Amino acid sequence: MIQKSRCNQICKNYRTLSALLWTTLCLGLTRTLGAGLEVSPSHKDGIYQHGETIVWKISASTTNISAQTNFSYRILRDNQQVLREGLIQFKNGGAEVVTPAEHPGTLLIEIKSTAGDITNPPVLGGALVNPDKIPHSSPQPAGFDAFWDGKLAALANVPMNPQLTAMTNNVKGISRWQVKLDLPKGQKMRGQIARPDKGVKFPAIIVFQWAGLYGLEPWSVNNHAANGWLALNVMPHDLPIDQAPEFYKAQSAGPLKRYEMIGSEDREKSYFLRMFLACSRAVDYLASRPDWDGHNIVVTGASQGGLQSIVAAGLNPKVTAMMVVVPAGCDATASLADRGVPWPYWGQWMPADQRASALRTAPYFDGINFAARVKCPSLVGFGLLDNVAMSGGISIMTSQLHGPVERIPMPAANHKGDHAAWNKQSQKWLEAIKVGKPVPLQTINP
Repeated sequence: MIQKSRCNQICKNYRTLSALLWTTLCLGLTRTLGAGLEVSPSHKDGIYQHGETIVWKISASTTNISAQTNFSYRILRDNQQVLREGLIQFKNGGAEVVTPAEHPGTLLIEIKSTAGDITNPPVLGGALVNPDKIPHSSPQPAGFDAFWDGKLAALANVPMNPQLTAMTNNVKGISRWQVKLDLPKGQKMRGQIARPDKGVKFPAIIVFQWAGLYGLEPWSVNNHAANGWLALNVMPHDLPIDQAPEFYKAQSAGPLKRYEMIGSEDREKSYFLRMFLACSRAVDYLASRPDWDGHNIVVTGASQGGLQSIVAAGLNPKVTAMMVVVPAGCDATASLADRGVPWPYWGQWMPADQRASALRTAPYFDGINFAARVKCPSLVGFGLLDNVAMSGGISIMTSQLHGPVERIPMPAANHKGDHAAWNKQSQKWLEAIKVGKPVPLQTINP
């Protein structure tokens, strides 16, 4: 579950991206900003089918604002193409912009002042058209399964060699340890694990982390352990988990600067290769422990952590449920379809020859292609204002899942915004799983 403090940390870790992502300044679909404007689509969930009409309803909170005539709008398709633009004409404190739902994909309306600084940031509204029919920007590579099956075979030949070190814990009745596991080429999976002191066997959960370089917080496992779980929190990097902030800042400014781009032109050298193998190793480790209940391994995460969860469930059939919110890395080759590219922005800001190599490598690390191997129940939340993990790419990913899927569109959310709907439902899933009940699937997005 993504709690308030965790959301705040996500915001902090993505601060470095704000100069590139203008939409990350907006917190919601219907939020009133400095100009006193609100915008919302005619469907409350923001989901439309081909042939329907999207009516963007715009309201002004004061008469002074509605008397203004200097507001403009533009509508973007797939966070990339400008479909139309014009001026807003208010009448009786409100206005409407009508847009046909013509093509599968995302639509974003941006409203701003033509007078300078009346609306800053712009007011945004999001919509999603035919989410089940959005085409993937590139096919799965013919060698995708063979590549990853080969990597898993090599991983299986490396003993896990778990190394646990007890850690100080301030939560009564919960014990916590650092854990290291061996990976190929002398690399490590690092993390922390916690469990209740009382009890013999527990359902297991793995919490994967969002992007950035930082240490792991005790609450990431303590909160779950306090609710009766054997909880493992995986560090995305082969780094110590509990160093001072200066350590991670030095890594971010030095050898791991823009780590997501390291090796992006070669599938054998990609930074994500070790990270993804660590995801599967984490699952195998929990399954090897005598205090695991023998039935349940849940994977969960936001953003990069959502991508890692998809990978873990795709590579390791021991995963029994997947719960992700705003998962990154889905539709990595979106630029080939003239769509906005999600994090980690494969091929962006590269010379043409390097970009071509990166786009050939990207499908081997695309969440969509791992989703095709997932057979467990999945809970997927996405924000219609998200310009980091776009709802279009996430929709393609969910269409590839083979198990039961519950989709939670959040029309008022961007990447860092209000994920309360997903949080609430993920808690229900965990409560059901813990007591051996089926996950409470709901028809959130037919």
